Amino acid sequence: MTITPVTPVVASTRRLLLLGGATLVVGAALELGSGILQSLLPQSPLGFVPPAVLAVAAVLLALGGVGGRSVLARIGLFVYAAAHAILMIASIAAMTGNVIELLFPLGGTLLTLGMLVAGIEVARVGAVGGFARWGLLLVGVWMLFIDIATFAALDLGGLANADGPGFVAALVGVVLLAAEGIAIVVSARSALQ
Repeated sequence: MTITPVTPVVASTRRLLLLGGATLVVGAALELGSGILQSLLPQSPLGFVPPAVLAVAAVLLALGGVGGRSVLARIGLFVYAAAHAILMIASIAAMTGNVIELLFPLGGTLLTLGMLVAGIEVARVGAVGGFARWGLLLVGVWMLFIDIATFAALDLGGLANADGPGFVAALVGVVLLAAEGIAIVVSARSALQ
Protein backbone atom coordinates (compact mmCIF):
# COMPACT_ATOMS: atom_id res chain seq x y z
CA MET A 1 0.00 0.00 0.00
CA THR A 2 1.41 3.33 -1.05
CA ILE A 3 0.78 6.44 1.01
CA THR A 4 0.79 9.64 -0.97
CA PRO A 5 1.44 12.74 1.10
CA VAL A 6 -1.09 15.48 0.65
CA THR A 7 0.16 19.02 0.95
CA PRO A 8 -2.58 21.36 2.11
CA VAL A 9 -3.22 24.56 0.22
CA VAL A 10 -2.87 27.36 2.74
CA ALA A 11 -3.31 30.98 1.81
CA SER A 12 -0.66 33.22 3.21
CA THR A 13 -1.79 35.60 5.91
CA ARG A 14 -0.80 38.60 3.78
CA ARG A 15 -3.06 37.36 1.00
CA LEU A 16 -5.90 37.00 3.49
CA LEU A 17 -5.16 40.52 4.69
CA LEU A 18 -5.24 41.76 1.09
CA LEU A 19 -8.54 40.00 0.49
CA GLY A 20 -9.93 41.31 3.80
CA GLY A 21 -9.02 44.89 2.93
CA ALA A 22 -10.58 44.58 -0.51
CA THR A 23 -13.72 43.04 1.01
CA LEU A 24 -13.87 45.94 3.48
CA VAL A 25 -13.81 48.42 0.59
CA VAL A 26 -16.56 46.49 -1.22
CA GLY A 27 -18.59 46.31 2.01
CA ALA A 28 -18.26 50.06 2.52
CA ALA A 29 -19.40 50.75 -1.05
CA LEU A 30 -22.33 48.36 -0.63
CA GLU A 31 -23.19 50.03 2.68
CA LEU A 32 -23.41 53.40 0.92
CA GLY A 33 -25.52 52.00 -1.90
CA SER A 34 -27.72 50.12 0.53
CA GLY A 35 -28.26 53.24 2.62
CA ILE A 36 -29.49 55.11 -0.43
CA LEU A 37 -31.66 52.15 -1.45
CA GLN A 38 -33.08 51.79 2.09
CA SER A 39 -34.20 55.43 2.00
CA LEU A 40 -36.21 54.62 -1.14
CA LEU A 41 -37.33 51.06 -0.26
CA PRO A 42 -37.29 50.70 3.56
CA GLN A 43 -37.82 46.91 3.65
CA SER A 44 -35.51 45.92 0.82
CA PRO A 45 -33.93 42.48 1.28
CA LEU A 46 -30.73 43.85 -0.26
CA GLY A 47 -30.07 45.58 3.06
CA PHE A 48 -28.67 42.30 4.38
CA VAL A 49 -25.83 42.15 1.86
CA PRO A 50 -23.53 44.91 3.26
CA PRO A 51 -23.51 43.61 6.86
CA ALA A 52 -22.75 40.10 5.60
CA VAL A 53 -19.87 41.40 3.46
CA LEU A 54 -18.52 43.49 6.37
CA ALA A 55 -18.71 40.45 8.67
CA VAL A 56 -16.73 38.39 6.13
CA ALA A 57 -14.20 41.23 5.85
CA ALA A 58 -13.75 41.27 9.63
CA VAL A 59 -13.15 37.51 9.70
CA LEU A 60 -10.65 37.75 6.83
CA LEU A 61 -8.80 40.58 8.59
CA ALA A 62 -8.69 38.56 11.81
CA LEU A 63 -7.36 35.49 10.02
CA GLY A 64 -4.99 37.63 7.96
CA GLY A 65 -3.36 38.96 11.10
CA VAL A 66 -4.12 42.67 10.89
CA GLY A 67 -3.38 42.73 14.61
CA GLY A 68 -0.31 40.52 14.38
CA ARG A 69 -0.55 37.65 16.84
CA SER A 70 -2.83 39.58 19.19
CA VAL A 71 -5.67 37.43 20.44
CA LEU A 72 -7.62 40.52 21.51
CA ALA A 73 -7.52 41.95 17.96
CA ARG A 74 -8.94 38.69 16.63
CA ILE A 75 -11.58 38.54 19.35
CA GLY A 76 -12.59 42.13 18.60
CA LEU A 77 -12.96 41.41 14.89
CA PHE A 78 -14.90 38.19 15.53
CA VAL A 79 -17.21 40.07 17.94
CA TYR A 80 -17.71 42.71 15.22
CA ALA A 81 -18.63 39.96 12.73
CA ALA A 82 -20.96 38.27 15.23
CA ALA A 83 -22.63 41.61 15.96
CA HIS A 84 -23.43 42.00 12.26
CA ALA A 85 -25.02 38.52 12.36
CA ILE A 86 -27.07 39.48 15.43
CA LEU A 87 -28.28 42.65 13.71
CA MET A 88 -29.22 40.69 10.58
CA ILE A 89 -31.23 38.22 12.71
CA ALA A 90 -32.91 41.13 14.50
CA SER A 91 -33.80 42.74 11.17
CA ILE A 92 -35.25 39.51 9.80
CA ALA A 93 -37.26 39.04 12.99
CA ALA A 94 -38.54 42.62 12.75
CA MET A 95 -39.57 42.12 9.11
CA THR A 96 -41.63 39.06 10.08
CA GLY A 97 -43.30 40.95 12.91
CA ASN A 98 -41.41 39.23 15.72
CA VAL A 99 -39.48 42.10 17.20
CA ILE A 100 -36.92 40.93 19.72
CA GLU A 101 -36.22 44.15 21.61
CA LEU A 102 -32.89 43.05 23.02
CA LEU A 103 -31.15 42.16 19.75
CA PHE A 104 -30.86 45.65 18.23
CA PRO A 105 -29.14 47.34 21.19
CA LEU A 106 -27.07 44.21 21.87
CA GLY A 107 -25.88 44.01 18.26
CA GLY A 108 -25.12 47.73 18.08
CA THR A 109 -23.19 47.69 21.34
CA LEU A 110 -21.20 44.61 20.34
CA LEU A 111 -20.47 46.21 16.96
CA THR A 112 -18.90 49.24 18.64
CA LEU A 113 -17.17 47.23 21.36
CA GLY A 114 -15.66 44.78 18.88
CA MET A 115 -14.36 47.56 16.65
CA LEU A 116 -12.90 49.46 19.63
CA VAL A 117 -11.11 46.39 21.00
CA ALA A 118 -9.78 45.45 17.57
CA GLY A 119 -8.77 49.05 16.83
CA ILE A 120 -6.91 49.46 20.11
CA GLU A 121 -5.04 46.20 19.62
CA VAL A 122 -4.16 46.83 15.98
CA ALA A 123 -2.83 50.28 16.90
CA ARG A 124 -0.92 48.89 19.90
CA VAL A 125 0.67 45.96 18.07
CA GLY A 126 1.53 47.85 14.87
CA ALA A 127 1.61 44.81 12.57
CA VAL A 128 0.45 47.07 9.73
CA GLY A 129 1.69 50.58 9.12
CA GLY A 130 0.35 53.94 8.10
CA PHE A 131 -3.37 54.63 8.28
CA ALA A 132 -4.06 50.88 8.40
CA ARG A 133 -2.60 50.87 11.91
CA TRP A 134 -4.94 53.59 13.20
CA GLY A 135 -7.98 53.24 10.94
CA LEU A 136 -9.89 50.59 12.89
CA LEU A 137 -9.42 52.59 16.09
CA LEU A 138 -10.70 55.71 14.35
CA VAL A 139 -13.75 53.80 13.11
CA GLY A 140 -14.37 52.44 16.63
CA VAL A 141 -14.10 55.89 18.23
CA TRP A 142 -16.45 57.31 15.57
CA MET A 143 -18.97 54.53 16.27
CA LEU A 144 -18.70 55.20 20.01
CA PHE A 145 -19.29 58.94 19.48
CA ILE A 146 -22.40 58.27 17.42
CA ASP A 147 -23.67 55.70 19.95
CA ILE A 148 -23.24 58.15 22.82
CA ALA A 149 -24.90 60.97 20.86
CA THR A 150 -27.82 58.70 20.00
CA PHE A 151 -28.17 57.34 23.54
CA ALA A 152 -28.04 60.83 25.05
CA ALA A 153 -30.66 61.94 22.50
CA LEU A 154 -28.48 64.82 21.37
CA ASP A 155 -29.95 66.57 18.37
CA LEU A 156 -26.95 66.97 16.10
CA GLY A 157 -28.93 67.39 12.90
CA GLY A 158 -27.68 65.10 10.12
CA LEU A 159 -25.06 63.65 12.42
CA ALA A 160 -27.21 61.93 15.04
CA ASN A 161 -30.42 62.30 17.02
CA ALA A 162 -32.61 60.17 19.27
CA ASP A 163 -33.69 58.07 16.28
CA GLY A 164 -30.14 57.01 15.49
CA PRO A 165 -27.26 58.08 13.32
CA GLY A 166 -28.07 60.48 10.53
CA PHE A 167 -26.95 60.49 6.91
CA VAL A 168 -23.78 62.46 7.61
CA ALA A 169 -22.72 60.04 10.36
CA ALA A 170 -23.35 57.04 8.13
CA LEU A 171 -21.42 58.67 5.28
CA VAL A 172 -18.42 59.43 7.53
CA GLY A 173 -18.51 55.83 8.80
CA VAL A 174 -18.53 54.46 5.25
CA VAL A 175 -15.66 56.73 4.20
CA LEU A 176 -13.61 55.65 7.24
CA LEU A 177 -14.26 51.96 6.49
CA ALA A 178 -13.32 52.40 2.83
CA ALA A 179 -10.16 54.34 3.74
CA GLU A 180 -9.16 51.62 6.21
CA GLY A 181 -9.77 48.93 3.58
CA ILE A 182 -7.63 50.79 1.03
CA ALA A 183 -4.87 51.32 3.61
CA ILE A 184 -4.89 47.61 4.48
CA VAL A 185 -4.71 46.65 0.79
CA VAL A 186 -1.77 49.02 0.27
CA SER A 187 -0.02 47.70 3.38
CA ALA A 188 -0.57 44.05 2.41
CA ARG A 189 0.55 44.64 -1.18
CA SER A 190 3.76 46.32 -0.07
CA ALA A 191 4.45 43.40 2.29
CA LEU A 192 3.93 40.87 -0.53
CA GLN A 193 6.47 42.55 -2.82
